[in-house]
Amino acid sequence: MPLPTACLLAALAGLAAAASDDALLRETFDGATPAGVTQPTRLTDGLGGRALAGSGLWRPAAPLALDPAGGTIELRLCLLRPAAEAGDWTLLRCRLPGGPADSYANGIHLIQGWGNGLFLLVGDRERRHAPLRFAGSAAWKPGEWHHCAATWSNPGPGQASVALWVDDRLVERRDHLSLDVDREAWRTAAAQGRLELCAGAVWGRPAPGAIDDLRFYAFPRTYRSDR
Repeated sequence: MPLPTACLLAALAGLAAAASDDALLRETFDGATPAGVTQPTRLTDGLGGRALAGSGLWRPAAPLALDPAGGTIELRLCLLRPAAEAGDWTLLRCRLPGGPADSYANGIHLIQGWGNGLFLLVGDRERRHAPLRFAGSAAWKPGEWHHCAATWSNPGPGQASVALWVDDRLVERRDHLSLDVDREAWRTAAAQGRLELCAGAVWGRPAPGAIDDLRFYAFPRTYRSDR
């Protein structure tokens, strides 16, 4: 017997909700005072709502169980002025606390270097590895929204893989890395809410763009298409 239309729509809505519930956290900045935004007045027009302006800073309001063994960080990015008029901007930083302010150790950083492109930098307890790069972001125009994602998997010594995705395309991936992250320290910091995790004006400087639809996953996602 066919399901009534109302029941079918409800079932489909339930499936859609279930599909989106695998995110550890999704922040759209649409509330009057979005959780974790240090200065909620520093918002701008976003994707159907509000977005974090480059001069604002976001931190999670509760501990986030990101794991160095595997995960995904994704966001939408929009320039607010031409790329040629801006400098470097750290879009997102996720690392162990306690290191020097400019350290990439035990962390994941997504950086827009306007003259050279979008960079994904990962570091372990010993060194910063060579960055992954997408040069095309230097040509982005103000007002355009673009999807950016960093994924990583680190099941064991010499088996790490990191990838940079832009607009659902895999733009660069590194495999068979020896990524010696201090896993226990990372997991403890995450459980206690001490993981240094922030987006927006990470270095305290106004940035020439906006961030929206920030999401975190406990596994490395795969997006629509390859190169």
